[in-house]
Formats: sequence, structure tokens, C-alpha cells
Amino acid sequence: MQAGHTTQHSHPSVRAENKIKGIRDGLETRVMDALGSKGDMTNSELAEYLRHNPRGVQPRTSELKERGLIFDTGGRRQNAWGNNEIIWSVSAKKN
Repeated sequence: MQAGHTTQHSHPSVRAENKIKGIRDGLETRVMDALGSKGDMTNSELAEYLRHNPRGVQPRTSELKERGLIFDTGGRRQNAWGNNEIIWSVSAKKN
């Protein structure tokens, strides 16, 4: 990484926007970024994409949903174990 270069997650404007939205930790930020850039995903898909333990992703999606930042699309996809999972999407920005 070049001197003075910041990643998307550490850029001051991204941190400020996330603080305004009430995003509390790095994993919440990563979940929001993944849904925003890759589109709708299940918890298992998010965990795989983020290379994170699924048990850590599920509480973050629940918290983000409670705060209105993501929503259940009503769709379901089967995971590797044959269980149907909620497909999450980023809520529209409210101005």
C-alpha cells in the first residue's frame, strides 16, 4: 500500500458515514459494504464472501435489520446444509 493511501474501510468519509448510520464495528461495516457492492446475500454467502465465521455474521445482520439498515427481501436460498436462509438487502438511503 502506498504512503497516504487508505482502504475503503478506513477512509475518513466512509467511517463518518458509518458512524452516522450507527454502524458499530468493523464486521457491520464489512457486511454493509458487501451487500452494497455484491448485492443481496444470505448469512452463509456473506460469511463466505467475507471469510468470516457464520456465527459472527448472523448477529450483525440481525442488528443491522433492527436498525433498519438492511431488510429481509422475502426470498430464500438453500445453504450448503439444505436449509433455507433469508436473503438480505441494503435498505434505501433516507434523506
